Amino acid sequence: MPTSLVSIAVLLLTVITQSPVRTAAPDAAVPAERQDERGRRLLDIAIGTEGVLGADLALKLLETGRIGNDELRREAREFARSRVSMADDPFQVTMMPYDGYGARELETCMALEIYPVDALSLRCRLALQCLDADPQMARELVLGLEPGLEAPASGCGEALVPNVDVFYRTLPQILSTTLTAEEIRGGMKWEIARRYVDGVSHCSAIAPAAGFIQAIGAPQAVVDQLAVGLAGAVSRLEGSPRALFVAVTSRSWQPVGLLLEGLADGPRKALGGELRKFVVRSLTVPRCADLPAETYPKELLDYVNDTVFADRPIAPDSSATRPPRGEAAVHTPIWVSPQSARYLYEFQVFNWERKQAAHNGKELTAEWKLRYLEYASKLRNWNSLGSGDDYDYLVEKGSIILGMLENAPDEESQLEVLKDFASLVRHANRAKVPPYVLLGHVAVALSRLNEVRRNLALEMFRTGQGHVAAYAELQLEGVDAFGITDGTKQAP
Repeated sequence: MPTSLVSIAVLLLTVITQSPVRTAAPDAAVPAERQDERGRRLLDIAIGTEGVLGADLALKLLETGRIGNDELRREAREFARSRVSMADDPFQVTMMPYDGYGARELETCMALEIYPVDALSLRCRLALQCLDADPQMARELVLGLEPGLEAPASGCGEALVPNVDVFYRTLPQILSTTLTAEEIRGGMKWEIARRYVDGVSHCSAIAPAAGFIQAIGAPQAVVDQLAVGLAGAVSRLEGSPRALFVAVTSRSWQPVGLLLEGLADGPRKALGGELRKFVVRSLTVPRCADLPAETYPKELLDYVNDTVFADRPIAPDSSATRPPRGEAAVHTPIWVSPQSARYLYEFQVFNWERKQAAHNGKELTAEWKLRYLEYASKLRNWNSLGSGDDYDYLVEKGSIILGMLENAPDEESQLEVLKDFASLVRHANRAKVPPYVLLGHVAVALSRLNEVRRNLALEMFRTGQGHVAAYAELQLEGVDAFGITDGTKQAP
């Protein structure tokens, strides 16, 4: 059976937030007066965009250096700060591999990777833009957070696991930039570091905290003390097969192994011992019913043994690794209506035929091209009636249209499908579809177009209203609002 359309979308998403971003330099070739006029116009677009998306656009303008005027930059920072509290999502999230055709949780996970508009990411992004001009605000934004970051426990029933990496990537810059010389001499840097390491309260923070300890340039004695503090925090964590499995599948524990390698003998034994106990605790509670029985716990143990416990591996045949099954994660599935299932199946059939033809080095037949055009016409007439609700309809039809863009046999066919996508986006029910989910589908569509088609699509989006139009406007102005890192290349 062909690969799920949603799985294809996962592979093609462009992630723009791998690490915190400070300010890019303004274009020195453009006169200052013109830069200020343009900066004012671009900032007004951001200010006119609703909710946290306005803050996202203002931060993009700051991060890309599109605003050079100090007063405009101050206004952009203050505006972004006023919108942070509007964030509906407290963190970015990570999701274990999902075998279904689609779920709303998966859409949330993907969209927040492209558009980091969760409260934690917005605070950290804003703090980095305050480092030079307003270090006190930067401190308040980051150091005002509680040590545990209020990350909720991840039981087997939760599909999404909090991702707090951005905080521990931002904190070293806060400590190296905003403290006074007197505070540094008094050891405040290490006290703050100890506060956020000792306060780790979720499995997903173990690896980021380990990386943070190595990134702050502390003397070896302080590194050892912080590692012991992390060991104490780990000792207080409840076993969590869900969070641990997500950490393993994302291969995120490398910083833990690297930290252990550089520790003195006592701290290394303390931290290594508590990590071992935590892994065993996680394996002795009822395993989540949706963890793959054929690889769990072997895959997990292979990874943590290679990464952390190479000197004394946890035995895979231990009785402690064979607990009874617990509950499974709760997902909100998409593609559940008979109508959407039929549309998806029809698309998958001729999509599979195209891939087979390409694999065998054959040209597409005239009959296949005719079926493509007939299906495109049928898809054009598909409305939300009988498709669950507006959220499902947008994701379902939008995902198929993305596949149609990739399958288009010629430029004319692609243009017609592109017009259909622009119409779908313009008429999306903004009250029922999370805006960053809609923007996520737009980003994938743009990544599949060449530069000429991409600019044409952006012009179509700009003629609409709301957040998509604002993002399109800034993208056309040279600001990478949609996360298209290289506007001259086709998507993979």
